[in-house]
Parts: sequence; C-alpha cells; structure tokens
Amino acid sequence: MRKTGLVAGIIMGLFVVLQFIPVAPLNNGNKNAYSFISHFAPEKSTHRLLKASCFDCHSNKTEYPWYANLQPVKYFMFDHIKEGKEKLNFDELASYRKRKKLAKFKSIIQVLEDGSMPLPSYTLIHGSLSKNEQNNLISYFNDLVTKEEELDATVANGK
Repeated sequence: MRKTGLVAGIIMGLFVVLQFIPVAPLNNGNKNAYSFISHFAPEKSTHRLLKASCFDCHSNKTEYPWYANLQPVKYFMFDHIKEGKEKLNFDELASYRKRKKLAKFKSIIQVLEDGSMPLPSYTLIHGSLSKNEQNNLISYFNDLVTKEEELDATVANGK
C-alpha cells in the first residue's frame, strides 16, 4: 500500500513538474496578403468547414482549447500543430508557386478521399467530417485545381 502511494506521488510530482516546461504557441494570427480566405474566396459553408476541420492545425489562426495549457497534452498538441503547419499552412498557400500550389491542392484532395485528415486525435474531440462535408471540400479543391490549370493554360497561350 505504501509503494502505491509513493508511485502515485512520483507520478503526480512529474505531472506538476511538466507544467513548467515551456512550449511556445504556434499561433501567428497576423493577417498577411496571402491569406487563403481572401485570395481564394471560398463560400461561407466551405470557409466554415475549413475553419472547423483544418485551420487549427494548418493556419496561423489556431484556436487553442483550455486543455492545451496542460502538459503532456500541450507538448503533444503543439508538436502536431508544428508538423501540420510544416506540411501545409493555408495562410501561406496563396504565395506558393503554381506547381507547389497544385501539388498541395491535390494532396488535400487525397487526404480527404482516403480519410487520413483530419487526424483521429482531432476528430475524437472535435468530431469528424460527414461524407457530404468531405465531398464538398473535395469538390472545392478540385475546382481550384481546374481554375489554376486553366489560368496556367491561358497564360501559356498568351491570352
């Protein structure tokens, strides 16, 4: 019984010590000229879906929940957000060159089709996209691919 109390005390002590390990938030809420919303102007319903399912990990406008201040949740969450922004940051997407932008759009379509995004750890708390919502986002990004390719063809033809 005494060993159980000692182990519980050590675990509790570690939990308290973890709270003092700083992790800088990855939120740069500064507006920039390349904002995805201002550049690509999605419909309100699409904007709502992107904000609810993508922007927390893939934009500079992360909205951190209260439990993001508790370790080890804080470290886990910030690590995922850092990785997410390295792979795709919607606030930088409009500034990418055409080839990279098209690759990102196609990658977004792929992860939506195969269901690998949003991550299960995110959907566990925030809920997942319905099939209809997934299809709406896939359709939206397919339209962006088409528009970017048509724009590219127009420029190539000198029009």
